[in-house]
Amino acid sequence: MTAVTTGGVYLGQCPTGQGVFAASQFRAGDEIMSVTGRAFDIGDLDAEAWMAFQDDVYPYQISPTRFLYADGPAAFINHSCQPNCGVRPDMVIVALRPIAAGSHLTIDYSTIMAEDVWTMCGCECGEQECRRIVRDFRYLPRAVQRRYLEAGVVPAFVARECSNALAGPPA
Repeated sequence: MTAVTTGGVYLGQCPTGQGVFAASQFRAGDEIMSVTGRAFDIGDLDAEAWMAFQDDVYPYQISPTRFLYADGPAAFINHSCQPNCGVRPDMVIVALRPIAAGSHLTIDYSTIMAEDVWTMCGCECGEQECRRIVRDFRYLPRAVQRRYLEAGVVPAFVARECSNALAGPPA
């Protein structure tokens, strides 16, 4: 069963559980939804919250030490190694390319990670160029980093961290 939840998206079933889908088509660059929720500092996590953080309740990283537990449909957006969406630094999810109504909306979790705590092993995105392991932005191939930076879907603190590495010769 699916239900429209907000601004042209709905929650539905996908191969990995629940996901977010486009209720209407989007053009590249269209704003799809804002990411809102409860912000917290990593140092404030108790033992139970730390285990959830490391397990399957992964929040959006918004600064080197702050995270956001999303509410609404943004809490259910899944990962893909070839996503059709990205998260701008102002926490708005945008279309990276044209998206047809009914399409599963995905982001690359690596674009919102720079903490060296969480790693997703056994990625199930099914893309031809699946990396199999999802880690922090700094571990992405340089060409992929550049593509996301040029698209404007990398938080400023992550972009600053990687700017020196990208200035050197390709790896």
